[in-house]
Amino acid sequence: MFKNIIFQRYISATLGIIYTAYSVVALSTSLFTARAYARSPIDSEACSDAAIADHIRRLMDESIDTSNSLVACGNLAVEPLLKVLGDDDEQLRSLAAYTLGQMGSKANRAIVQLLLRLGDRSASVRGSAAYALGQIAPDDARVVRFLIRRLALEVDPTVRDVAIEALRQATSETIPTLLEIFASQKDQEAELSAQVLLNFGEAVDPYLTPEYLPKILAGMSHIPWWNGGLLSNHRANFADYTLRKLGNEMIAHLITGLNGPNQNVQVGALRALSLGYSQRYFDRQTLQPAVPKVMQIFRNSQLYTLWQSENQSLMMTANQETMTADQNDFNDIVAAQDQVGTIIFGDRAGLSALELLLWIDESFSETLRDESQVAFELVVEIAFTVAAAGGIELASAIRSYQVSRKPAICRLPIARFIGRCR
Repeated sequence: MFKNIIFQRYISATLGIIYTAYSVVALSTSLFTARAYARSPIDSEACSDAAIADHIRRLMDESIDTSNSLVACGNLAVEPLLKVLGDDDEQLRSLAAYTLGQMGSKANRAIVQLLLRLGDRSASVRGSAAYALGQIAPDDARVVRFLIRRLALEVDPTVRDVAIEALRQATSETIPTLLEIFASQKDQEAELSAQVLLNFGEAVDPYLTPEYLPKILAGMSHIPWWNGGLLSNHRANFADYTLRKLGNEMIAHLITGLNGPNQNVQVGALRALSLGYSQRYFDRQTLQPAVPKVMQIFRNSQLYTLWQSENQSLMMTANQETMTADQNDFNDIVAAQDQVGTIIFGDRAGLSALELLLWIDESFSETLRDESQVAFELVVEIAFTVAAAGGIELASAIRSYQVSRKPAICRLPIARFIGRCR
């Protein structure tokens, strides 16, 4: 794929024409010849310092043949090509990166410089660097991390295609690195890592173990679960794949996550329990061992403080309508709603635990209603509206707020509880 992109879309820019004259067959033949040269004994005369310097001078004019000659020189040509990576001419930098990629693992010492070129100002050079890294060391953890970081930032569609193709060269050895990225709070990078993980298919299965599950759960904690009731992104699909594969045996691991000190793992375990139950991977009976801990998490949460006696006036104030209030009352109501909204949307563990308990424990809602009718009506309405509207965690929706355009969440009944929607 990249071979066509480099020679047909980028390299020809300064020549003033596009290499459409090269058919797929001719280009494939040329590249095969380059590989053959690389396997042949090095011709010391053709690969002398002077000869390599001459090849590099002619690189732009006779790109394929000259690139083949440099590839045939193997290790002897790596250092000179590394110097060219810093040249002012972007076409020359691009050709140098591409040629290093054609050398495969023989160009290992070029990795650091190629990683730097992923941030080059030229899209051609970024694409060549991505291709080269995928050919030289696709299983290197640094390469995987930088390619995913590049993808999260990249705006050029061709460079994105090349970077994705480079990641596809990786083997299952990269799965631990991808799981670490999946566990991060960087949404785009985590989403891309999940996409690559899903491409591995069943090769991921050996990593669905107690050693790696905390990373998977931490990644689950940042997933906006629902979009009209359907799983809609790579992260959610990877979470679904994990739960489907492990089934009921996952419950014991999730209870371990609930009891751990890491809040992301804890929230991920709560969401996994909800997802597994909603998808019928778990039933109520198999979830029962987890209920006492889920109950404890909710009772210890900031959200539950809304049920306490000292917060009743706050709850009642927040639950008032603002339309009929005078100015002083209006300010008090708005302040109370903001405070309640901050608690509800800021307490991921409490809200996740509440949603799960309302689903699986029929007596729980009656208990909450008995403790405080006002708190129950306010927070339970919000919990279910949030779950139906696009996810428990609304941070991304609220961050999308702009002066001229409010987020979609502001059109929902709970909009009066989100300060930026007013």
